[in-house]
Amino acid sequence: MNILYRFWYKIRRPAGLIAWLGEGAKHVDQKEAERRSKICMGCPNMRPNDQIVGPTMMKIKSRMGLKTKYDDNLSTCRSCGCVISAKIWTPYQTIKEWQPTYETELLRKANPNCWQI
Repeated sequence: MNILYRFWYKIRRPAGLIAWLGEGAKHVDQKEAERRSKICMGCPNMRPNDQIVGPTMMKIKSRMGLKTKYDDNLSTCRSCGCVISAKIWTPYQTIKEWQPTYETELLRKANPNCWQI
């Protein structure tokens, strides 16, 4: 990943959270969140949670009562940089509206079974 993309990414990344909250934080049902989290559990693309966004998303999720049985083992996606235990609840259409094609390609390369592609 080149340095300009990394800089742009750090600035833009909260856009997904803002978009999701701006739409009223509508979320997928429990069954879909569990399906997505199971796929992420087997992904080699996990890395430790972001120190700023991670705790914020966890608080928001907790207040909304959103939890899957895999939450304790989910972290941050190396390709898209999102906190997976929160992103699994986000409607697919919302993700597609703000996730750049470049990230989708990274996800596809890392895990062809990724639910985000």
